[in-house]
Amino acid sequence: MKYYTSIGLITTVVCIALACVMVYSSGEKIDLNHASKEELQTIPGIGPAYASRIIIERNRRGGFRSLDDLLKIRGIGRTFVRKLRPYVTVSPMDHQQCNHRIESL
Repeated sequence: MKYYTSIGLITTVVCIALACVMVYSSGEKIDLNHASKEELQTIPGIGPAYASRIIIERNRRGGFRSLDDLLKIRGIGRTFVRKLRPYVTVSPMDHQQCNHRIESL
């Protein structure tokens, strides 16, 4: 039984890794002001908890003005932000979209 569980876990990890490679091989960055929770989780180092915190802070602020705004989030420091830079961008936030994202969180 443990053998099948290990295979399932390995398969899941490989699928996630391939999804990340597909997203980043195109050179496209994920926009922190418009990304869904699922999209944020494709960024290396961001899991469900960080994705939720990012969305909550984004909605609280009405959007991010720069990547450094992430430093206001519990658990995110300068080293983490530096590691995110190759994968993310910040563009102006549409406030109607911000209200919609609050409802979907």
